Amino acid sequence: MAGDSFTSTDLLVPSYVSWYLKFKLLEPHPAFTTFTERHQQHPAARRADEIDDAMLAQQK
Repeated sequence: MAGDSFTSTDLLVPSYVSWYLKFKLLEPHPAFTTFTERHQQHPAARRADEIDDAMLAQQK
């Protein structure tokens, strides 16, 4: 999150914040939504989503 490389923390923290916002466990604030939206656009985050989607498809 604060370093030069993208790590699992860079995927985990935004997904928690997004989940908390979705279920109204965290007050909506522009900084939170901007934070999660920006991280969801990162190529590594997109790739992680693709991997998750592929794994879910295999379970059906």
